[in-house]
Amino acid sequence: MAEAEIWDEDLCKACGACCDGSLFVQARLAEGEKILPDMEEGFARNERGFSLPCPYFCETCTVYNIRPKICRTFGCDLLAAVKDGKTPYADALQAVARLRTARDALAARLPLAATSVPEAEQQFAMGYRNYPDLAAFQADNAETIAAIKEMQDATRPFTHGTDTAISM
Repeated sequence: MAEAEIWDEDLCKACGACCDGSLFVQARLAEGEKILPDMEEGFARNERGFSLPCPYFCETCTVYNIRPKICRTFGCDLLAAVKDGKTPYADALQAVARLRTARDALAARLPLAATSVPEAEQQFAMGYRNYPDLAAFQADNAETIAAIKEMQDATRPFTHGTDTAISM
């Protein structure tokens, strides 16, 4: 196995952001593909998939050898940058660590972020409706807003700012 292939597998297993609900709420299934037991089938943007976080992700994939096609073929922008030689492997591991730290900090403020960052951010934003004006909402929630911004900044190497909140 080539060194880049080993890095791919190791980086993905060390990260899991596409599996744990940090980036997406759903993973698409291939045409005719069946989901594994314990996966919750869902539909987003009229695409059949399974809900994230994946029940088989526990700090790493526990069904790695039989994972769905999307899990075998998906590659985030950070992985692509490592493969292309644009990002050193050590820097990629630091980006993974930053993402996990940001997610933990956000989950401390928004518990739903422990299972779905996109859903937690959306639910938080809906809270603005209970405030008389935006300035009051921002003042009362400055630390949570800072945690959301850090999470968004931490995900940028994985997504380059593209809309990834729905499905991979």
